[in-house]
Amino acid sequence: MYTRIVRIWQSPNRWILLLAATITAGFFGAAVTLFAKYYRAATPQTPSSFYTPPQPLPQDEPGSIIRRETLPNNLPEGAQA
Repeated sequence: MYTRIVRIWQSPNRWILLLAATITAGFFGAAVTLFAKYYRAATPQTPSSFYTPPQPLPQDEPGSIIRRETLPNNLPEGAQA
């Protein structure tokens, strides 16, 4: 078994085998990276405390604003919210 492996790597085709192994390793590395990126993007984040309603709720009309948060100062010119 060992001598067969040595013969393969001593053959003129060893560069083809090395190229095939490199391409295969690159393909699997890219596949793992893409899977990790898409898995992380598909996993929902935990909402911040802003989305937790205050206790007790204010006795205003339905649909009224409960909480406000200021916008950052670095918004593009003409941005509206």
